[in-house]
Amino acid sequence: MPARKTEKTRRPQGRPSTAGAVGKEAILAAARETLKTVPPGEITFQQVALLAGIDKKLIRYYFGQMPDLLKVVAIQITEELRNRFIASNVHDGSVRDRLRLRISIFLDFFGSNPHYHRLVVDYLFNTIGPERDAALERFRHSIGELQTLLSGEHAAGQAYPLDARFIHVSIAALCEFMFSAKPVFTALFGNEVDSPAFKERFCDFVTDLVMGSAAINVAASDKSVDKPSAAARTPRKR
Repeated sequence: MPARKTEKTRRPQGRPSTAGAVGKEAILAAARETLKTVPPGEITFQQVALLAGIDKKLIRYYFGQMPDLLKVVAIQITEELRNRFIASNVHDGSVRDRLRLRISIFLDFFGSNPHYHRLVVDYLFNTIGPERDAALERFRHSIGELQTLLSGEHAAGQAYPLDARFIHVSIAALCEFMFSAKPVFTALFGNEVDSPAFKERFCDFVTDLVMGSAAINVAASDKSVDKPSAAARTPRKR
């Protein structure tokens, strides 16, 4: 009598089996760690799965395609940046001190997320939906706080006519460039770019740049108001 064939047991569709239980947060953490050295356009499921120690099918199970995973990462990082700005609002000090604190937040942020710009533009802002709208609203709140901070100098008899939207994106660009263009900084400054002291110098520079630009605008405005026109200085013929 021929031996009976045993049916091959099929695993039902769903969550892939893994050696250890790994949740979504662990996958997100692995993706973020990978993004520290790999641009978002070049990252692969294999790289993230290798770092997390899982089957890449598990990533697909939770997130679908790579753009979906990167969008979630972009949302998570954007929320963290916003929360850091909120926490900074409780600090006292001069306008310069508080502005410098916001700049230092950007520097720390881009140091940990050097590819954030491309990530948030390509995988969040270029999409349509409530997640994009929420991210833009967070940006607007941070810009509004910066405008309020600079406008606080009115009490001291000074005015800051600069648009806080320009200031916010300019600070972000300068701080990101320090990390995305690190070979340029290394060529110009040598190995000191890796020292905490260099970061402090750069933070002071950006702070002085913003405060100096504001002062120039104030001075220019004062001159245009106080300086009499040529017609006013010319005596009227009788």
